[in-house]
This record gives sequence, structure tokens and C-alpha cells, in this order.
Amino acid sequence: MPFGDLGEDAGATTQTVYNYASLSSNGVAVDGVPMYPSLNNTLLHASNAAEITHGGIHVGRGMELHYHADGHSYSKNGINLYNLADYEGRNHPPLIGMAYDGVALFGRYEENYGAMEGYSIALDEYGGHDHGDDFGFHYHAHTQEVSSTGNNAVTFDQRFLLVGAWKGKVNDIPGLLEVKTGQLKTDAIARYAGASYDKVTTNNSAPTITAATFSVADGAANGTLVGSITASDTDGDALTYSITNGNTGDAFAIGSTDGKLTVTTSAQVAYTTNPSFSLNVQVSDGALSASATITVNVSEGDDGSNRY
Repeated sequence: MPFGDLGEDAGATTQTVYNYASLSSNGVAVDGVPMYPSLNNTLLHASNAAEITHGGIHVGRGMELHYHADGHSYSKNGINLYNLADYEGRNHPPLIGMAYDGVALFGRYEENYGAMEGYSIALDEYGGHDHGDDFGFHYHAHTQEVSSTGNNAVTFDQRFLLVGAWKGKVNDIPGLLEVKTGQLKTDAIARYAGASYDKVTTNNSAPTITAATFSVADGAANGTLVGSITASDTDGDALTYSITNGNTGDAFAIGSTDGKLTVTTSAQVAYTTNPSFSLNVQVSDGALSASATITVNVSEGDDGSNRY
């Protein structure tokens, strides 16, 4: 992550599910308000630092209104992101948000609604679980005992929305942790945040492959070299080869990187049953491909009729 994570930014030397998190929001609630990690920028739980209201929300460092904790769990006053009324007539806590890894966030399990789906299935360290039905893996708001550090160290119950780190695989998402203005630091990421950028044209050219005709002896042994396929790419890209059609009985194999065609099933290389093969061979540069017909004629064997 080129611009760091919450823990790294604050000088932490050990990664945890709390500090290995976005420097800004890590999800969005159903009311449109961003959700931030439980920890603030000094690695204190925002509630322990007395920075948030009983609704689990505040405006910090000029970064708009956002949640750090589950207000419903604190007060149950009926005016939070979700409330007890949202449990009536349902078999699962309500959907309350979406984490940026694409995993849904649901409300906490309430003690008076113990019959709800997944109630007895423990949450993992990311605050999620899968109870074996169509919900799949998902997060829940939950309460967990945590400890603060420093001169005023204390152990208390933190009311989590999202703990901080994501369970979902996010490494290949461009600029996911470079949020807010951080996304504008590099052109390669800025485009995903809506900034203007210069369009890059790759001009990738398709490879070329040459049709060919080879001959092979009747009953040639496995591993016999039949011929080498000729292909090229003007961009200098690495090429891969494959047989896509016509390989009756898997008679032949082709080297995926060198294009060498060899016998793999000797019994199929039989003049009496398969005198000729018409192989469709494809070459690819990873993005574009080309194909050609490679003909392999099986030479007629000597059955002894011409001997004296």
C-alpha cells in the first residue's frame, strides 16, 4: 500500500485487525454516511477517546460526518442507524451497510431475538461469519471487550460496526486504501476517483501463426517430435500455444511456451484409423490470439506385403 494504513501511519509496529485498516472510511452505512475503523488516527478507539456521540458518530479532522461505532448498541433510543423495530417479523438482523471489500454488514444479534438465523454461530476476528445458507460470509455489528493503552489504560466493551481490517480480498483493487485526496497522488489511481487523466492507448497487436503440414511415422513412439509451430508477436510479448480442436484421442501435445508438437498417444497415430489429423492450434499473447490449421499426415507403415 503506497500511502500506508492506519497503523503504519500512526507508528504501529504490529498489524492487528483494528489498525490494518483504511486511513479514512472502510465502508458506507445504508443512510449514506461513511463508516470508519473503530480506532482513530492516534490508535485509540474513538469511543474511549470520548470523540463520538452516543450514536457512534462525529465529524473529525474535517473529514465529514462519519461513524466509528454502533450507536444502537449504546443507547437503543430508537433514533440510530438501525433500531429494535427493525427486528420485528424478521429472521435475521437488518442490513445496515456495506464494507468496501464488498461484504455486507448487518446489525448486531439482540439477546431477545435468539431464534434469528446464525445467532449461535460465533463471529471471527473480523466480526463476520457464515451460517451455511444463502447469506454467505457477512459482517455483524457486535460488542467485544478491548483494552486501551497509555497512561489511562482501561478495559471496556467496544461497540463495533466494522473492526477495521477487511476479510475480503482487496489487494488487486486499484487505490482502495488511498482514499479521499490520497487517491489523487498518482495518476494511475486518480482515474478511479473521477479525476481527469491522459488516456493511454496500448496498441497491442495480435500475434501471428503460420499454417504447416508435418508427417509422422505410423505408430511413432510417445515423445516423438512432429514439428515446431512458427509464430511471432510484433510487440515482443511472451506467447503461449494450445491445441483447441482436431486432436483425436489426444494423439499429440504442444509445448505451451515453445510450440513443439510431439506424440503423446502412440496408439492413435495409426495410418489405418487416423491417416491424417487437422489440428487447430492457437497462439496467444495473453490478451489477443490467432489460430492456424496444422496438418499432420501419418505415413503408411510396412505391413510386410512387399517383402520377398
